[in-house]
Order: sequence, then structure tokens, then C-alpha cells
Amino acid sequence: MPTSSRLVIAPVLVLATACLTNIGPGTVPVARFDYNQRIAQSWNEQLLLNLVRLRYRDTPYFLEVGTVLAQYQVVGHAAAAASIGVGGGEGSALGPSIGADVSESPTITYQPLQGEEFVRRLLQPVPGETLMLLAGSGWSVERLLLCCVNGVNGIWNVPSAAGPTPSVARVDSRFREVARLFRRLQAAGQLQALPGPGGGTEGTIRLASPDSSEPADTVTLDSLAALLHFDPEARELRLAPEEGAERPGTLRFHHRSLLGAMFYLSQAVDVPEEDANAGLVTSARSPDGAPIDWPALMGGMFRIESAESRPDRAFAVVRYRGHWFYIDDGDLESKTTFGLLSNLFSLQSAPSRALSPLLTVPAGQ
Repeated sequence: MPTSSRLVIAPVLVLATACLTNIGPGTVPVARFDYNQRIAQSWNEQLLLNLVRLRYRDTPYFLEVGTVLAQYQVVGHAAAAASIGVGGGEGSALGPSIGADVSESPTITYQPLQGEEFVRRLLQPVPGETLMLLAGSGWSVERLLLCCVNGVNGIWNVPSAAGPTPSVARVDSRFREVARLFRRLQAAGQLQALPGPGGGTEGTIRLASPDSSEPADTVTLDSLAALLHFDPEARELRLAPEEGAERPGTLRFHHRSLLGAMFYLSQAVDVPEEDANAGLVTSARSPDGAPIDWPALMGGMFRIESAESRPDRAFAVVRYRGHWFYIDDGDLESKTTFGLLSNLFSLQSAPSRALSPLLTVPAGQ
């Protein structure tokens, strides 16, 4: 090949090599976004599926994404074709060509939630400190109480619903009123949730506005004090453990486990009529025989709908037992409660003592 031809091909090869070395960084924005979106979507669908399973008294099962390793293999090629005219005159031409093939080989590990980790995250009661942190960061105290608390100071939040659907459930309307009054104070800026330092207390609730010029809502405070049996002049209430001697100015919460909160929310699954008639689910009734309207009992904060065909607008949707179950994308209350449940999963997690899966990545890939 003439020297001039080699001089032309060399810069082309250098340029091709430079382009190929930039492929790795270029995959980060797209790959990171796509994996993030898909993992989040699959988590929402898995959580929704397990809520539906609990409504049917089927066994819940969780697979968590352990690690995601995306490997990219780049194979580049460069070539040049030359035609030389007679005597090197007119008709001589050089045709370089470059190219690259990129292949992706993702390695994703899944870890079943079981054993010690299952107990830690699903069966242990949600700590009062966690509820105080969530309330202090802006989460509705009403939503937290309805989801995560079985009772407070002897007023019960359908504790039998924190398990498989009971055939008969006793509903105390006072708990719904307690949660509503707490929320009213919170919305007015007259409730502060302060996590406790330990030592037998789970935190403190201050019932006063940080701005001393703002008058206290005495009507709400009086109503709340009458229900929970504390001095209406009190402006600090201590959160005590479930067991222990009664003390003035103390709120004694009975906390649900995360699984209990899931069972409670699963009562709001809209079961197809044919499944209910076939006895595949339990239809709870009050002691007087009236059916319980769970979404109404929850104050409209959560509902899972069902349909024969896949819904057009769904925040999360799964197919189970021949039907589609979903949360409507416009149902902001249900989406918020679903987000709370997802956050509780994260907050209940703790470092596992088990060994992590060992990944062996082939060299040169």
C-alpha cells in the first residue's frame, strides 16, 4: 500500500479508538434512569400484589433486588479499501470504514425476604420513634395513626383487622375522631412530634403553636382531652411504652407491625363479586350484621380497585386470579398511603448479618 494511504488510515484508526472509549460514560445517563424506573415500578407492583394476596389469605412473598451490574462489551472494527489507477494516476481512491458493536450483559441478583430479615421488617411493631420522625417531617398524623396504631389509651382501631379479615369486627368510631383531631392540630401548626431519647419514653407531643401569639385551638384540645383522658391544659404529652403503669399526661400507643399495617390496608381491596360469592374472601360485618365499608372506615385514604380488563390509567397494576387490581393514578390519597407503606419498608430495614451474594465478573468483559 502506498505511504500516503497508510498516513490517511492511521488518523482514522485513532479517531475510531477515541470514540469507542467514550461509550462507557455515555451509557450512564440512560442506563441509570432506565434501571431506576424499572426497579421502582416493579417494587410498586410487588407491594400491590402482596396486598391483594393478603386479602385472599394467600401467602405474601417478597423478592428484593440485591445488586445490578450492567456490563458493556464493545467490539470495534476498522478497515480501508484502496484502488490504485495505472501508474498511480487518476482513478486512485481510498475508502476507509469504521464501526462498532455494543452488547449489554446485565447481572441482577434477587434476595428473598425470609428468616431473620422477614421477622425484623414485617413482624416487629413499627417503633414509636419512627412514627414521630414521620409526623415531624410532615406526614399526616391521621394517616400514621390509622395505618400503624392498633389503639391509644383504651380506644381501639379495629385491632382484629391487623390480620386476616375477621368475619366480625368491632369498630370504635372514637378512634377515627381521635386521629381527625390530631390532624386538625397538626394542620394548624399546633402539634409537634418529638422523638424521645430512650429510657422508657418513645417521644413527646407538644400541643401548642411555636408562635406564642397564635391562640390555641381550645375546642379541639378539649375534645381530644375528653377522649384520651388527659388534662386539657396540658401542652406536652409523653408517649409511653405499651405496658406499664398509667401516668397523667401520658399517651399509651399500641403499635402495629408492618405486616399488620399491610393486612389492615388489604381490607380495602375491591374484590370482584364472583370471588366474594365463591367464598374466596371473608366479608367482615359489624356485630349487628351490617357489612363494613373499609374504604369509608379508613377515611378514604386507601383503595385498591379491580377490573376485568387492564385499566388505562393506573399508578400500579397487577393481574391476579384472572382480574386486574390497581391503584388509580388520580387517586392521590391512595397513592400517598401506598408511599407511606413503601417508606415504612425502608425504615424497618436493618443491616443483615447474612453474607451478601458473591459476584464473579469475568475479566476483560
